[in-house]
Amino acid sequence: MSIYLPESARNSIIDLYAESFREEAAQWEFDGGVPRSAYTRLAEAGAFTARWPDGAMGQGDLRIGALITRESALASVGGCVAIVMHTEAYLRVLARSPYGREVWEEALRGRRVGARDR
Repeated sequence: MSIYLPESARNSIIDLYAESFREEAAQWEFDGGVPRSAYTRLAEAGAFTARWPDGAMGQGDLRIGALITRESALASVGGCVAIVMHTEAYLRVLARSPYGREVWEEALRGRRVGARDR
């Protein structure tokens, strides 16, 4: 188990979707985007650090990636595309570029978002 306590993050992610995101997702669809606050709350739940305990230089924790994808898809297909692109593509690209390393911590905290937000 990684130092980021994936089981704890797993429970936090599930709770966040069950208690908030599933209800809010209809508004995301109506507004045409996932609000930046959703990324910040995912970060606070430990989702991004649990997914990439290796700094996105390896495969990370695939179980967390699958969980984020599943929970996002159950809430909103459009939201799923945006959140998963941030989690799986944007963070991975940042980890491999000089610019990305400069903003890595901000992205992990949901302050830099790789998908259109509102």
